[in-house]
Amino acid sequence: MHTAPGRCGALVQTDKYIYAFEFKLSDERTQKTVQEAIEQIFDKGYLTLYAQSTKQRFAVGVNFLTQLKAVESWLVEIFVFKKILL
Repeated sequence: MHTAPGRCGALVQTDKYIYAFEFKLSDERTQKTVQEAIEQIFDKGYLTLYAQSTKQRFAVGVNFLTQLKAVESWLVEIFVFKKILL
């Protein structure tokens, strides 16, 4: 999914849920974290496009480790849109 500030790793929609995935890759030189992936989803507004949706929305961060050739860690956070009235 493309947004003005970037592109989401993957977006999955079901009848009741919307999942925005962001994937990171860590190796000997670069240590990425699932928290960085989650922060990117929120900072770039990947789920903001769905703020009016009645579906429950989740941000999913996944970190792959090259040495393991597998998922090293993952984290899921619920997206809550807060409208600020001035």
